[in-house]
Amino acid sequence: MSPLSAINGVARTGLKSVLVAGGLLLCAGGLTGCETSVSNADIKPISLGEIREAMESGKDKAILMIDARSSRAYGEGHIPGAINMGIDSVVEREAIVDKRLAAYKTLAVYGDDPGSPSAQALTKRLLFVKYDDVRMFMDGMSGWKRAGLPVAKPAAAGGAPAGTAAPAASDGGAGKPKQ
Repeated sequence: MSPLSAINGVARTGLKSVLVAGGLLLCAGGLTGCETSVSNADIKPISLGEIREAMESGKDKAILMIDARSSRAYGEGHIPGAINMGIDSVVEREAIVDKRLAAYKTLAVYGDDPGSPSAQALTKRLLFVKYDDVRMFMDGMSGWKRAGLPVAKPAAAGGAPAGTAAPAASDGGAGKPKQ
């Protein structure tokens, strides 16, 4: 629809149509950022070297490892310091950011291996919500083990695994989502 057609339709359809037509024109023109889909192409990998560097940097909240596998798999062993989180833990609305996640410079999501659908889905959801630096550790838990790195097991007995996160959404007031 051309801008001229939208203006000519104003007289016939009233203010409501003007607002709808204006919104469509802005979206078509890319002025409002109406495109919100996130694809696999948007996922940026993080290497084992980058993870180890961030973990060993001594900087508080440099990286948060997020295990997207099942709670059972997490309970059988996970990357030390990782939290367990499913896709349903992240509210699928921009501007609703979990302050605990936003406090970290980098969020690194992993599954079992590069083809992990749960890790890919969670990474895309976190990108959609617009956390600052969300990356996917493609090698996953299998790559971590292959490298001979330590594997943690929850110490908690009879309850939720230690370190398990079920983030509560917040209004994003103290978070650092992208603008």
